[in-house]
Amino acid sequence: MKRESHFRSPLASILNDADNWMVGFDDVFDRLVERWDNGFNGFRNFPAAKIHQLSKERFQIDLNVDGFKASELKIEVDGEDLIVTGSKHQHGKDQERIDRDFYRSFLLDEHDRVVGASLDKGLLEIIVERPQVAAKKPLEIPIRPR
Repeated sequence: MKRESHFRSPLASILNDADNWMVGFDDVFDRLVERWDNGFNGFRNFPAAKIHQLSKERFQIDLNVDGFKASELKIEVDGEDLIVTGSKHQHGKDQERIDRDFYRSFLLDEHDRVVGASLDKGLLEIIVERPQVAAKKPLEIPIRPR
């Protein structure tokens, strides 16, 4: 018996038919499966990234974008996604066109704010603040008799 090899994440297979038991959590798990599958689609590990905690409420994401100018980079926040893209078009020997593009995304907490970015000697530094949010207290819902 020949076994087929599919490059599909195990998590996606398990959650594929979960519509029946995930009432109310559909969007959360759809995003989880999408992120997992995207990780297997091209192994997005370029450019290299490191995350440092500068303080209790401040983080720094370092991306090695050597060879890119600030005008060739784009940073945007879409919902809870921090997305960094780079697009470099140049001509090599014999006027052949060389494209260097990348896409990296990071999941932010709902209260995180990107407060700045700088580019120095090929290192893109993105500063993220995570304010301390008071924990929500349990809310008791009274039940009225009919």
